[in-house]
Amino acid sequence: MKRYFINFDAIYTSLAPELTNLGIITVDGKYLFLVEYQDRNNDSANKSVLHLIKDDEPYQQNELKLITPDIADKMQNQFELNPVLYDGNYRNGELFYLEVELIPGKYRYYFEFEDSNGAPAQGENAPLSQDSAIKGPTIEGEQKDDADTDEDLTLITVLILIIIIVILLGLSIVSRKSRYETLKEDAESEEDLSE
Repeated sequence: MKRYFINFDAIYTSLAPELTNLGIITVDGKYLFLVEYQDRNNDSANKSVLHLIKDDEPYQQNELKLITPDIADKMQNQFELNPVLYDGNYRNGELFYLEVELIPGKYRYYFEFEDSNGAPAQGENAPLSQDSAIKGPTIEGEQKDDADTDEDLTLITVLILIIIIVILLGLSIVSRKSRYETLKEDAESEEDLSE
């Protein structure tokens, strides 16, 4: 009779990680994007990207960071964090974040995550493509265009040149005054010698 042994360690099914969008928090004028990453295989995230769309155009791609106990301690004074979300166990979920400053405009966002085996993340309430991007913050205010920026730079350049000219004129006056005083002293000492 033949015996067969099954090596269960060799049978490995990579389950896709799950994302849960936890939303956006405003902290000191910056925007904190939070998402929970859970992987039943306990695979870490190989890719963790937040895509921002501003005024219906792709705007930024930023890597989200894993919240560690040190970072969680710093955040505790702003809001309460569940310790399970930063214990290093991806099976019960880990928290990823990104803090950004945003200029005026209308934003939407979505996430792009993969686990260490390359399996893309899934999630019912987590937007995972530009087509499913969800509404983010709308920041009011005047948006400067390149022409405004060029005008600002020109004005700054002119002001700097004026300051340099004033400094050079001041140095020139001081130098002339110093030369005048030196000549006057020389003339007085010559008079003293001639007497």
